Amino acid sequence: MKLYKTGYYDDESNEHKVVWTGTQADAKAEEKQLKGAFMRHILTTPVDVPVDKAGLLGFLNENQ
Repeated sequence: MKLYKTGYYDDESNEHKVVWTGTQADAKAEEKQLKGAFMRHILTTPVDVPVDKAGLLGFLNENQ
């Protein structure tokens, strides 16, 4: 399964944040919204997520 991870830097909180989306179209819409809010350093990358139970649990534990 493929998800899209959009990372950005939030100037107000001085933190790096991440938003996960399920489709490329949703990821593009999220990027557009973040750019409209003047967020910086926006980067979206596709991530392959395992679908078997053990792989999914490992993925979720690593990406809390």
